[in-house]
Amino acid sequence: MKAPRSGEEELKSILRDRRGVGYGLLFTLIVFIALGLLATPLSLKIHAGKRAALQVLGTPVIQDGTVYVTVRNVGEAEAMVTHLAYRGRTAAATPLAGFNPVKPEASTTFYAEFPPETFKNNGLTRVLTLITDKGELSFTAYAAR
Repeated sequence: MKAPRSGEEELKSILRDRRGVGYGLLFTLIVFIALGLLATPLSLKIHAGKRAALQVLGTPVIQDGTVYVTVRNVGEAEAMVTHLAYRGRTAAATPLAGFNPVKPEASTTFYAEFPPETFKNNGLTRVLTLITDKGELSFTAYAAR
């Protein structure tokens, strides 16, 4: 009586004999392995490609040194808004309505308090920069009277 064979020995025996494995089954195994190898990089690329994309909504306003701006995330990843910048000065961006980080398809209104002398002349537009953990976005704000 023969001693029982291990699973590995049994598989080697079947593959060596070729009568135990039909060509259709062998072809199917090769196709599944190939598809699995192709699908892995594609899946990683899809998940790695998610980005945040912020869009300024409405007209940002500057009033008494405070800047109010509403942003919408039209991307697929969260974005943390940290500061607003104007001519070398920065001020912390604080959510007034909504949440920080800004989730995909969500909107948040931020305010940032600069020293009042930063925006001396009312009625003019200013180009500011929104600083996030994903990059920067320039926008134009109107200095209200």
